[in-house]
Amino acid sequence: MKKFLSIILAILMVMTTVPLALAADEPMSYVPLEYESHSFVGGGEWMYTFGGSYGDENYEKLFDDDAETKMCALNAYYRPFFYNCEAFDIVAKTKNDIATQIEGYEIVTANDEPQRDPDDWKFYGSADGFEWELIDEVTDANITNERNAKEVFKLKTPTKAYKYFKLEITNIKTYYNNTDDHALQFSELRLIEHKHSFTQYNTTVEPTCDNAGAEVAYCDAG
Repeated sequence: MKKFLSIILAILMVMTTVPLALAADEPMSYVPLEYESHSFVGGGEWMYTFGGSYGDENYEKLFDDDAETKMCALNAYYRPFFYNCEAFDIVAKTKNDIATQIEGYEIVTANDEPQRDPDDWKFYGSADGFEWELIDEVTDANITNERNAKEVFKLKTPTKAYKYFKLEITNIKTYYNNTDDHALQFSELRLIEHKHSFTQYNTTVEPTCDNAGAEVAYCDAG
């Protein structure tokens, strides 16, 4: 009887679902975003963005899913962009107003002037748009000089779920032509959604028994 019960227990154990495993080659998806606000930290009242006949190169262009448009912020007096400004903040909110985890982000370069690319920044997340938590910090990013090209920044681990995201830029790529340019520009800011996708492996293995009782064979989920 004891041996019979051991066999039944072994069968039940091996028919249990093997722990879930991450599915391979999941397609990358982006978090739908919309412009929320911007600010110039430590000054910047003389900053503005191109508009009108210059192609309406405003903040919303960072989230229009069009690499052919761009945001271009300028020093109105053609001084170096950070001449009277410690940082430039751009804040975005999830379109569906649902807190979302991300596993990385992309910056898409503009159509010209590589020296205007962002080079140093901090990236934050927030549940309410007021209290911010640091997600990533980049120094000397050295973004590609190719135009309308994307640079991907993968995080070491997925973030917590946030509704708001803030990119705080503190320097541009002035070393490209050894000049302190008066503008900051790029085309798109995209967030890579963390996918909770799994493949379930159900495996049944016939048990083997000896005089000591049941020996259970487990399968590797891969």
